[in-house]
Amino acid sequence: MNTLKDLLHTGGHSCVIRRDHAISTYDGKGIRDLLMLLESESLTKAQVADKVVGKAAASIMAAGGVSEVYADVMSRTGAGLLESSGIAYSYGELTDYIKRADGQGLCPMEQLTLDATSAEEAVNRIKERILGKTSHHNQTTV
Repeated sequence: MNTLKDLLHTGGHSCVIRRDHAISTYDGKGIRDLLMLLESESLTKAQVADKVVGKAAASIMAAGGVSEVYADVMSRTGAGLLESSGIAYSYGELTDYIKRADGQGLCPMEQLTLDATSAEEAVNRIKERILGKTSHHNQTTV
C-alpha cells in the first residue's frame, strides 16, 4: 500500500489501483474512474489509494470486491461501509462527510448515497446519475 500512496502523492493522481502485478493511475475528477472500473474491469482483490473516499466511492469499491483502501480524506459513512463489508482501510483524515468542491455543504454523491442501505443500492443510484462519463487512465506493469 505504501507504493500506491507514494504514487498518489508524488504523481498528483486522484486514484491509484494495484491488481495482481499491475498498477494503474487515474486522474479523473470525482468517482467516475471507479465507476468505469466497476463496469469494465474487475476490482476484485484490488488495493486502492484515493484522495477522497466518501460513501459513494466506498460503495463502488465494496461492490467491486476490493481488498484494501487508503484515502487521504475519508468520511465516517465511507469508513463504516468499508468496515461492514470486511474491507481493510486506513486514512489520513476522517471527517463527518465529504464536502462539495466549493466547500459549501455535502458532496452531491455523498448526498445521493447517504441514506442508501447497501453498497448495491448506492451503486445503482450512482449509475443512474453519472454512467457514461469518460475516464483518464494510465497503466504500468511492475
